[in-house]
Amino acid sequence: MTPAAKAAGWGYLAGPVTLDDGDPKVDESYGYLAPAAPPQMP
Repeated sequence: MTPAAKAAGWGYLAGPVTLDDGDPKVDESYGYLAPAAPPQMP
């Protein structure tokens, strides 16, 4: 995580992401890794 992202309040994203697992026998949760979006003009 960049220092700018931490300063903008995104510091809580450090570490693993926990996904909900309603039923361990069923693959109902998934996620995708993606590159960061380019900076947006305010």
